[in-house]
Amino acid sequence: MFQHGLKEIGLFFKKRVSFQRIISHYAFDSRQVKEGTLFFALPGQKRDGHFFLKEAMEKGAVAAVVSKDYQGPSHGLFLFFVKDVIEALQALARFVHQKNQAYVIAITGSVGKTTTKEFCSTLLSQKYQIAKTFGNANSQVSLPLFILNRRKKTEMLIVEMGMSLPNEIERLITMMPPDFGVLTKIGLSHAENFENLEAIADSKAQLFGLETTKRALINFEAVGFKSIQRIKSHKYFFSMTGRKTDYYLEKKNNEIFVFEKGKKSPPFSIAFSQTHLLENFLCALSVARLHGLSWEEIRFASKKLRPYKHRFELFYRKGTCFIDDSYNSSPQSLKAALNNFPKGNKKIALIASMKELGKFTEESHIEMAQYALGKIDHLLCLGEETKSMVEVFQKGGKPAEQLRSRKEGAQRLKMLAKEGDVVLIKGSNSFELWKVLDEI
Repeated sequence: MFQHGLKEIGLFFKKRVSFQRIISHYAFDSRQVKEGTLFFALPGQKRDGHFFLKEAMEKGAVAAVVSKDYQGPSHGLFLFFVKDVIEALQALARFVHQKNQAYVIAITGSVGKTTTKEFCSTLLSQKYQIAKTFGNANSQVSLPLFILNRRKKTEMLIVEMGMSLPNEIERLITMMPPDFGVLTKIGLSHAENFENLEAIADSKAQLFGLETTKRALINFEAVGFKSIQRIKSHKYFFSMTGRKTDYYLEKKNNEIFVFEKGKKSPPFSIAFSQTHLLENFLCALSVARLHGLSWEEIRFASKKLRPYKHRFELFYRKGTCFIDDSYNSSPQSLKAALNNFPKGNKKIALIASMKELGKFTEESHIEMAQYALGKIDHLLCLGEETKSMVEVFQKGGKPAEQLRSRKEGAQRLKMLAKEGDVVLIKGSNSFELWKVLDEI
């Protein structure tokens, strides 16, 4: 972890500091503060960081970055007053990364970013000393904190970069310019601030906009977007369907083969068979091959791969198979989940709303309900946006229920799910549907 003297931080913020203390940690959440922390008092609609300065001090914070309009007490912290706290966080992260650069692999896409990042990390750690973003830390706030808090001795950084607004990825790459860029898929995820899929693709393509990004690995499904065609990096493509791509995956019985520029790999045996997870594996394998890993190194490391938390994790309770795919939901990820149901008796789905779809909300929920009609025997829905899904199922002659709460969902599953049944639990992150498994 990088350590900086308080005087050095003061020089960056153009403020003289008369005493020296060591800054060894950075946080914006007072719950994460520890001895030696520089605390960023981020503004917020629900929680304003300026109200947590006292708590930060009590937990060991040394100083805090606060808004220039803040007029409250310092609570014993040295305060740096800035025009915009988030911009100050990003600027400091950019400064620190420039001084301590490492090779950067950056991953973006509408779905599969976190799982692909985790798979890449597992494979590449066979050859390189790596650091990776924790969980889905891919935002305008969490990525700069990763830069500031990462450990010192690292050959390679593997990060994901997300967006909810146009040009957000452009801001992320100015903090941490990628050497190698990865695009998983483009779809209607966080789509409420975009006019169409081409606009989403255009913003995703910003990942490859710097001269530093020499190489790009791209899902072949995205090749039709104009912004992807304009990428100047040396492009490699991977695909689950197109044999003519650089990397293509083929599944035969329980064995996986990958074709690299037409040449067949040794067989792989991995712990999952769902197509969307195999696609994430293919992407990570392609990254590993393009960074010099041998087939044997990849085969050895691939035995450790598992679905990431709340991403199509399978649990068995009293003979019922529960699929925890509750981290988030979009039309693309919901369709993938519906396509990969394990075999069982009755198929039940507890589905919560797909959020942040804007003008695409109603048509997306109706389309997904129509798609699920032939795959689900009993549908449970949570969230205002899912009412149209219930209507589609009822018109189709299949049972569907509109629920009022997550607790009611757990109660209904207790009554409905029997031994041999399969239950899918999926919805946007705000519903926290993973708690249903604890309640059952």
